[in-house]
Amino acid sequence: HPFLVPESFHPQTTSDFQRTIAYLDLALEGFMKDLEDLGILENTLVLLTSDESLGRRGGPSPIARRLSQNWGFLVAITPEQVQDVVSEPFAQMDLPLSVLDYVGLAEGGHHLFGRSLFRSYREPRSLFFANANTRMAGTVDAESRLIMCLNDFETCHAHRPIGGRL
Repeated sequence: HPFLVPESFHPQTTSDFQRTIAYLDLALEGFMKDLEDLGILENTLVLLTSDESLGRRGGPSPIARRLSQNWGFLVAITPEQVQDVVSEPFAQMDLPLSVLDYVGLAEGGHHLFGRSLFRSYREPRSLFFANANTRMAGTVDAESRLIMCLNDFETCHAHRPIGGRL
């Protein structure tokens, strides 16, 4: 934001956000087609990710809505076109090690804090996040507890998982 979409782009949507998403879909479609037409997808790892989201509106609970404002997506398109789902959360700090791991150089990333999305890990970890727009920071710790704090880090709330889910 602000959503920078050409004024000439007029999809049938009801909001600036939906208009932006429609334009993003069109731009990504063109970008991926160009990569394919140029033969780049044959030997290139492509990572598509987002920073944050507007969150779920009318979600199951205020906690779920607040948490959804801090999570985005990650799509990895590999030359091998392997389809898989990563079942644990990852952060942008994981991208450098993931790239090194994919090209076989993960041992050179010992100074990095992240994990590779191309591996599975036995031990859970704490994952930290923040959203400057909502003035909140939080963590999902190794026991899957959610702790969310105002930026003063004095006003915090902890939530325990129910049935293994936040």
